[in-house]
Amino acid sequence: MKIQRLGAFDIFSLAKELNISLTGKAILNITARKSDIYFEFPGIIICFKIVSGSPYFITADKLPAGRNRLAQIKGGIIKGINQVAGDRLIMFEIAFFNRLGKRKDFCLYFEFYKNGNIILTDTTNRVLAELRRGEKTGGNYEITKPEGLDVLAIDQRQSLTSDEIEEIKSLRILQFAAIPESDSTAIIKLVKKLKDKPEPHVIKDQANHIIGFSVYGPPFGENIIGEKTQSLLEAITLYTETCAVSRTGGSPDYKKHLQKAQKKLEAIQAELAEAEKFAIFRQYGEIILANLNTICKGQTKRDFVNPYSDKNKHITISLDKSISPEKNAAKYFDMARKLEKSVPILIKRLAKHKAEIARFKEMEAELAMAKQSAETDLPLKKAERRKIPFRNIKLDGGWQVYLGKSASTNDELTFSFARNDDIWFHAWQAFGSHLILRPPQKGAIPDNKIIQQAASLAAYFSKAKHSGKVPVIYTEARYVRKVKKVLGKVTYTNEKSLMVEPRRPEQILEFN
Repeated sequence: MKIQRLGAFDIFSLAKELNISLTGKAILNITARKSDIYFEFPGIIICFKIVSGSPYFITADKLPAGRNRLAQIKGGIIKGINQVAGDRLIMFEIAFFNRLGKRKDFCLYFEFYKNGNIILTDTTNRVLAELRRGEKTGGNYEITKPEGLDVLAIDQRQSLTSDEIEEIKSLRILQFAAIPESDSTAIIKLVKKLKDKPEPHVIKDQANHIIGFSVYGPPFGENIIGEKTQSLLEAITLYTETCAVSRTGGSPDYKKHLQKAQKKLEAIQAELAEAEKFAIFRQYGEIILANLNTICKGQTKRDFVNPYSDKNKHITISLDKSISPEKNAAKYFDMARKLEKSVPILIKRLAKHKAEIARFKEMEAELAMAKQSAETDLPLKKAERRKIPFRNIKLDGGWQVYLGKSASTNDELTFSFARNDDIWFHAWQAFGSHLILRPPQKGAIPDNKIIQQAASLAAYFSKAKHSGKVPVIYTEARYVRKVKKVLGKVTYTNEKSLMVEPRRPEQILEFN
């Protein structure tokens, strides 16, 4: 039996399940391993997995070591999950809040057709990132409703035509059901039941081997055994683990993949070089038409003066002796037209295979790096712990404050020591120390008390320390930029500000 792919009905039920179980949950981590992408949520890990060229959602027991992906939405909250356009397309609506409380909304699309793809867009559908690079990035993600029968709307029909029933058969929507495939009323009734109350099952043969999954329950067809599962996600997971995964073999041989991709690349390059000759073939046709009176049928080649050369040099053109000179010209024009149309297609394929080679190389290097360092989010790196040329103050809850002592250490603190998601503070329009607020663990968000304490320290370690109230600006370290040739001077964006009373470290710790 062929591998079972997800259909529109499966996607409909899967989206409903995920919407119920994941809405309101945070994305804790996103990791890529081989061609699979893992999404960690509280209490569950979901993998977008490619099996034998077909995409699925399955559950995973743990998050594997791999490359970090889609950093823009890590920490984001799921606001809703829906099927799109009645197609094999699921969209996650995600709201991301940075440490300063600013919200940004994203749409994450999962394509369950062709070889599968993941596309991240903003709310205007502008593509920000994708799994298969180079296909859509930079433009807008266009969603088109699929042509043909809308299978999700069958329950609203009174009857189905014979052609529509044949289309349902070809889509294998009811491949395990024990209902007459020509019974229009029975099909409509079952579809209505599926939409209202799906009954996910894993499907087995008489030998108890898993051969598929289903969104509907019994009665099943002859020699089919259905085993009920708690969710369709569970049924798909069991299917891919016990049946389809065995087809994929072990870990990928990157050397083999690279060699295969390189051969494809060379073949496309050769095909493109041939296709780019379309202008020459068009010239051949025009030269033949200009010399029809001098060509006799039966000639296999002929020398002509080439009007397209600089000095009217001679050119030899091959001819098909079985056809007339006019048809020989038409043959060259036809070849030119076909080759010209193939050029942009081949250029796109060439770019895709170059990106594929780069992806294999990147995966190999990054997975090797991941094995050497499975955990990179230590509170401080070893090199940082040896000697830190900054003031260090510990606040409640493991929050750490680091302050520069001079223009040079300010520069080092902000542009060498600080991490992107550290929060940077500075007294507004006053000379003073740069201050970095570092979380106890990645993803932690400071409360108002911690923000106030860090701002008070930034005010104290500035020239405005003797003022009653000092304006302090703060933003994530990723938004701070160095001013060239002026040590310690910066520009910043996405900042917030607050008025605080300058406080010495002893006063801050006294109030902890």
